[in-house]
Amino acid sequence: LITQDRDDEGTPTKIRLLLEQFFYDMVEESPNKKAALDGPWINIPIELRTQEATEELFQSFGLPFFAAQYTFCTSEQWEMHFTRLFPSDPPVTLGQNFRKATYFRQWLDIIASVGAQSHVKLRATVRAKFDSLTWVPYTGSDRMWCTRPMKGRGWFNLPRGDSPSGPQIAFNP
Repeated sequence: LITQDRDDEGTPTKIRLLLEQFFYDMVEESPNKKAALDGPWINIPIELRTQEATEELFQSFGLPFFAAQYTFCTSEQWEMHFTRLFPSDPPVTLGQNFRKATYFRQWLDIIASVGAQSHVKLRATVRAKFDSLTWVPYTGSDRMWCTRPMKGRGWFNLPRGDSPSGPQIAFNP
């Protein structure tokens, strides 16, 4: 259950820890390139990921990838990503990477252990923090991270001018 200890921002400690785990899991579960020998798309060395996987990373426009595809979400798309990453109810099936993400199991345990009123308050607390982020993975209905090339209108590539490659990133509207 949620502890009554509060951090400086008034957020329950368990939610603060959940969000710290969320940032770590997003970095840790970020996709690899197609060929295993090519390594990951993320440019944070393994030994630095624990210290670099912070809220500040996700509040920056500096993406930690060798290449990426990005789009600026509509409010509806941002809501969709929030709902996929922090669902109101346990999903029928877990998408790719979600079963390995510790934060996701913790989130499902938290929402299963509280009543409806607390559930709404907890989700609102998490949503407020989520809305302060600059970017998150562009989730798919079946996965945490999408990497297929996006060539449609509204999609951009980094480095500029390169063909679409790398993880898809959703920027906050």
